[in-house]
Order: sequence, then structure tokens, then C-alpha cells
Amino acid sequence: MKHLAILGTSSNVGKTILVAGICRALSREGIRVAPFKAQNMALNAYAVRSGGEIGYAQALQAWAAGIEPTVDMNPILIKPQAHHRTQWIIQGKPQDPPPDGGALADRSQLFGYATESFDRLAAQFDVLVIEGAGSPVELNLMAGDLANFRLARYADASVLLVADIDRGGVFAALYGTLALLSAADRRRVAGLLVNKFRGDPRLFDQGREILEQTTKKPVLGVIPYRQFALPEEDGAALEFKPKHWPTEAGVKILVVRLPHLSNFTDLLPLEREPGIALAWKTEPGLERPDVVFIPGSKATISDLLWLRAQGWGHIIQEWERQGTVVFGICGGFQMLGHSVCDPWAVEGDVLEAQGLGLIPAVTVIGKTKETHQATGWVQAEQWPRVRVSGYEIHAGTTRLNPGTTPFLMLADGPDGYVSTSGRVIGTYLHGIFDRQEFRQAFLQRLGMTATAESNPVDAGLDVLEEVIRESVGVSVLRRLIEI
Repeated sequence: MKHLAILGTSSNVGKTILVAGICRALSREGIRVAPFKAQNMALNAYAVRSGGEIGYAQALQAWAAGIEPTVDMNPILIKPQAHHRTQWIIQGKPQDPPPDGGALADRSQLFGYATESFDRLAAQFDVLVIEGAGSPVELNLMAGDLANFRLARYADASVLLVADIDRGGVFAALYGTLALLSAADRRRVAGLLVNKFRGDPRLFDQGREILEQTTKKPVLGVIPYRQFALPEEDGAALEFKPKHWPTEAGVKILVVRLPHLSNFTDLLPLEREPGIALAWKTEPGLERPDVVFIPGSKATISDLLWLRAQGWGHIIQEWERQGTVVFGICGGFQMLGHSVCDPWAVEGDVLEAQGLGLIPAVTVIGKTKETHQATGWVQAEQWPRVRVSGYEIHAGTTRLNPGTTPFLMLADGPDGYVSTSGRVIGTYLHGIFDRQEFRQAFLQRLGMTATAESNPVDAGLDVLEEVIRESVGVSVLRRLIEI
């Protein structure tokens, strides 16, 4: 069998979702399939069972294939931080300093990590579905490319080239990308995919013919524009998040859109609940929400200073006094305490910042990063004793004052905080709302009932698989991987 590479004419054309759908469809055909992305720059990360860290998108693709995510599925993860810094995660482990000094100088070493992981996966699975990164024809970067044609050549993979018709310019994007490729790489392209088409795909029949005539490549699928309610990979998705609540919203949830926000996938299960509306705001408004979420951050101190400068600190404190629930996750949990200290300058030059003072705790940012999965139950007296599960990704230790109540009891000890009023909650546990049992308990405290699926991601993947089968077809996929 041959491997299959899904490359795009640019970022955000839908490669991540298409890889997930193809993995789902092939796995349902009895093919042992796994996802692979050599290099990923992402806001959202996931801790695999072994404790390593990968992009959340590759975890999603693994779930689509019905397998456990591993660090080899995304051997190089780059996480942008404050002050033009980046953190490099190589085969699941943070590198300090980065392997190339942060200047992307030694790409051969990085490509070695990528191929090492690729080879391990290829020995375990029949087919790897490879996701490219950005555009494969950035002429100033092609020599050091890690994730596109350089890897496709190494894997001897068939290539599908994807363009997003919803953003416009699909003809120029596909024709221009092919024109800039070498003749050998152009021959490797087995076909084209036109993604995010609005309306009846038959309306693009003439466009399909024109593309095939001008590029000399078959259009193997025109994929409709659909909202699959699946976790997004990067910050481009945040631009489309609602900034205001609809008038008919039953419960109004405000998410503080931090400058270095991370793991906003935590809130996807709540977005799917009927009667709940989430607004993602950078500036506080006058209307008091029922719940405020302060999500994770890749630069806690920098975002905490921004939070105060924007006026969030005072207004969140006032809203809490008036009855709003304030919920901090990971970096958001750290910000709710009295202070956050960074004695080793892990995040930057500012070594300490005053927190919001809603939790009697201090956080010290450490050199060692905590990445692992966790299970346990709710410890808070005001809550039912429901099970929880998720994963932790954080640098730093939060110490509560003696006599305070932890929110959760995990297998490795207590976690988080809940106030005596029940209105201030903090936890390090990402993915906590994925579990319907916990989501139900949370919504009951808001006077609502959870109605969304117990596994909303799985439901979204089922819909995605149907779209791939109808728009591309399993017979086409089998031919590409030479079955």
C-alpha cells in the first residue's frame, strides 16, 4: 500500500478535517491507518497517554482512525509564546533551548526527528495519512520544508492538493501551486480537492472541467461547506467565534479572548449545548454574563498584565460579587490567584504579576512542564461526586492557602479550587467538559440540563465520514493507496 499526503494551497484550507475524515473512512474499511503531521504550529495541544505533548489536531485524527494518539503522530510541535518566543516540542518533550536556537537554522536535524517518527508509525500501520503545513510552494522555505513535498518524497506518498473555494481564488491557488512545483513533485500530485463549496456541487461542474483542462489533474472531490462542530487547530478559527450573545440565549457565557489563548477546544462541548451561548470578547462589556471563563494561556504573566490593562480584573471581581460564576482553566486558574511568579524567567522578563485575587493561592512558574492525562472525581461539597477525566499541560505549581477546598481529587492528588459560594472555580484539567457526567453537573448548577451527545467529537466525525464518502468516495481513496 502507498501512503497518502493531503497538502493545501495555503493554511486553513481544511487539511486537518479532511485528514480526519479520510482516516475515519479508511479505518471503517478495515485498513490500519494513522495520521501524521511532521511539523505543526498550533494553539491547541493534547497530552497523550505516555505523557508527551502533540497538536490537538493529530489527537483528533487518531480518534477518527479509532486508535490511541502517540507522540510520533506529530513529532515537531511549535507553540508561539509572548515576546516573539516559541516553545519547541520534539517527539512529545519540550526542548530548552530549541534545537536550532529558535532561528530555524538546522532543518536537517528536525527532518531526522520527523522521519524517525514516520518510520516507527509506518512499521505499525498499513497507511499513514500525512497532513501538510501551510503552502508547499513558499519559495524561500522549500529547501528546508519538513511537512510537505520533502516528506511526501521520503514516504513515496500519493498527494492530494486541497484548495478552499469559500475564500475565493481557487483556480489561481491550484494552478499557481502546481506551476511552482518541480516536474517530479507535480507528477506526484494524484488529484485535486475543492473544499468548502457552498450550494449544490453540480453547480461547479464547469469549474471542475476548467480546472482539469488547465492543470491536467483530475478533480477527485468537491466537498461541501459544513459545520462539523469539531475542534479547530489554530487561531484562525477564533476570528469566526461570536462576539455577542443572541437575544434568545438561556445562559450567557463570556470567554475572555486572551492574546496568547491556548486550548480553546476545552469549551467546544458547551458550544454545542442548546440554550447556551458563548461570546468571545477581548474587551469587557456592560452586560453581566452568567459565567466567565478564563481559558488556558501560553504566556500567563503577559496575559494577566493584559487582562488588568483592559479593565477585566475589576469587572470580573464585581460580576462575581453579583452572582456570576468565574471559571479558570490552567493558565486562567493561575490568573485567579493572588500572584503569578516566574523566578527563572521562563516566560519572559517580567518575573511577577498580581492576580485577580479570587482564589487564595500563589503560582510559581517552573522550568519543568507537566504533561499527562488524569482521572478522578469532583471533591467540592456543593457538587455531586461525579467522575472527571482530561489532561494537564502546564508549567508551574499553584499552592492554595491552608484550609481551602480543592475542586477535584485526581489519581495523583488534589487539583484546583472552589470557593465556599461555589461561584469561583479553577482547575488545571483540560478537556473536563468533554465528559457528559461533569457537564451535566455544571449545567445543573446553572439551572439547565445537558442534552448534547456524550461524545460530541465522535458524532462530528461520523458526519465528516459521510461527507468524505459522498464527495470523494472510498473507491477513489483505495485507488490512491493502491489497494
